[in-house]
Amino acid sequence: MYNFLEPVRKLDFVKYRFYFIGLSLVIITVGVILFFVKGGFKQSIDFAGGSRLEVKIEDERATIDVVRKIISSTGVTKDVTYVGDPSSKIFLISIGVRENYSQDVEKVKQALIQEFGDKVIVRGENTVGPRLSQEFFRNAMILSVVVGLLILGYIWVRFDLIFGLGAIVALIHDLLIMLTAALVFNIEMDISIIAAILTILGYSVTDTVVVYDRIRENLELSKTTDLEHIVNTSIRQVIVRSILTSFTTLLVVISLIIWGPENLKGFSTQLLIGIISGTYSSLFIASPIVIELEKKRLLSKEKAI
Repeated sequence: MYNFLEPVRKLDFVKYRFYFIGLSLVIITVGVILFFVKGGFKQSIDFAGGSRLEVKIEDERATIDVVRKIISSTGVTKDVTYVGDPSSKIFLISIGVRENYSQDVEKVKQALIQEFGDKVIVRGENTVGPRLSQEFFRNAMILSVVVGLLILGYIWVRFDLIFGLGAIVALIHDLLIMLTAALVFNIEMDISIIAAILTILGYSVTDTVVVYDRIRENLELSKTTDLEHIVNTSIRQVIVRSILTSFTTLLVVISLIIWGPENLKGFSTQLLIGIISGTYSSLFIASPIVIELEKKRLLSKEKAI
């Protein structure tokens, strides 16, 4: 595979940086449009409030379609998924929050018991009230902002403010791409998705630091002061390493998507999108941003003189 990717080193990435940025802007614009069309993200009970039932039904007739039909007959809003292997007949039932959502839970239980009798085993029940769900959401947003500021501070101290701003732009890019993916694939936003996003932010900044380290080394060693040439050379030197690292990580994530439990599909999908976006942004977003910001800084210095 290394030899197969070797021609990639010869490409002029900096020359086409505005095409890369334009592609990202198109994808993010699609996400913004979908956000308003769909009226926001699909939220789990962690953020929207409600109840979650984990039920095992030891009956051959119990399929996800049958369970959904039974619950629909009660008039209760719901989302039903399998837990693990469908043959285990374990279902995760999410019940939306309403004024009488505690009664909705009992309606669902009684409807299932009426159909399957004592073959219904309630393995767990979790209820999150509207106030608590709002607190979860607020804390998740605060955590994301704090992580972003810490990353900015780290890059600023290790490299330069301009490099730090480039890294933050790349992180915002990855965040928006992952949120767009959540809208496109109708992924339910819950605590696991927030964990996936924070994981990818760490993954992305690590990849960005590798690129920035190489740029800094080449700035010190190169005889030319042409920043575009130096950045382009640096990307060529690390791109194969970045692709191969991401590829091996993707193998694990793809395995989770194909063979993993149903309740991890959203988490795994977000990791898949995030790894691709994180690798892409480290190479084709963070570095070009540094070029543009450095050009503006030099231009400001010239005007000042």
